[in-house]
Amino acid sequence: GGIFRGEGLKDEVELPNFYIGETEVTWELWYAVMGRAPQLLGDDAQQPVSNVTMDDCFDFLERLDSITGVEFFLSPYEYWLYAAYSGKTEVGMTLDESAWYAGNSGGKTHPVKTKLPDALGLHDMAGNVAEWTISGPDPLFIVAGGGFEDDSAQCGLDSYTVCHANVHLGNIGFRIICIQK
Repeated sequence: GGIFRGEGLKDEVELPNFYIGETEVTWELWYAVMGRAPQLLGDDAQQPVSNVTMDDCFDFLERLDSITGVEFFLSPYEYWLYAAYSGKTEVGMTLDESAWYAGNSGGKTHPVKTKLPDALGLHDMAGNVAEWTISGPDPLFIVAGGGFEDDSAQCGLDSYTVCHANVHLGNIGFRIICIQK
């Protein structure tokens, strides 16, 4: 946590200390929590969940909270940016080394942790699947990080799109956070 002013923010924000998922939520974790897959499982359960709506994400979080006794959240955009910029890829690391995007994905998602992590040890902050955040004017929400279908510019840390909460897209997944108590 701390005070942060990212390129995509108008004002400085003060954030509490928080934990953020090392990867996007995977099919394996989703299935363990929900007892069903949100879509047909591919040949690798370590691929990021995609094609989920905001309601699907909230259902997952509610069930995860009840199983673990810990309160998990969908990341606000400011938290996502803070984590992305705090772990900003080292100078000299290319997008090909750290992200699955249109230039190298073959038009599909890939198992998490198959590209180099950032300086915080986070994987796929850019690429693989774009990530829902809880920020935006309801029913529209910010989707950050770009995905496997996006070009390199759309996978920039400060690049985002806005989607309706009920949209199902194969290139949108999510990452969870937990506020440090």
